[in-house]
Amino acid sequence: MSRIPGFHEKTMEVVTREASKGALKLSLGERAVSMDQAGSILTDSGNETTPGARAYWCTGYRANNSFMKDPRTAVSVASCLDGEGFINAGPTHQLAHAALSHVFAGGDICCRARFGGGERMAAYAHMHALVICENIERLVGTLDGPLQAAHIGMPTKNTGPDDAAKTSNESVLISLGTLRVRCSAPSSPMPTRWRRNTGL
Repeated sequence: MSRIPGFHEKTMEVVTREASKGALKLSLGERAVSMDQAGSILTDSGNETTPGARAYWCTGYRANNSFMKDPRTAVSVASCLDGEGFINAGPTHQLAHAALSHVFAGGDICCRARFGGGERMAAYAHMHALVICENIERLVGTLDGPLQAAHIGMPTKNTGPDDAAKTSNESVLISLGTLRVRCSAPSSPMPTRWRRNTGL
């Protein structure tokens, strides 16, 4: 929870308070290593949970990038990892290497800049997929126009006279359950195919 300033402390306050009631056992700084026949989880510190207890794996963000670090992977591909181990993809989701402009990355493996506020969520991955598919169509010539970027904005301080949220760029991705809507400023019209799919 350290990605959001102040949130980790507030979360730990709630978790610690609930654990003090006796129904929750905290095992901080331990790693689960196995499960026995009774269903108890064993930790690297030698602790054991109650058989059949529900466990919440709080691992934080860790990029699953072992395939990119494999010695058989081309150096140009491996060089696209950022300092946190995520793929450094540009706004069009192409890998950040001149020789790899035909390779795209989307979803949780992408660098922080491809997500609103750096927070990885399914709605953003959905937007990545739409943009990547359309950009591939543009590269192969089945769709006209320049490559597009996924415009994902973060709400900023409400300063409008009607208290409407202002954003850091011209578009915001809003998740409405199973319906996803891309709200765009007039200077950046919504592609016809997205209007058709969302009913706008």
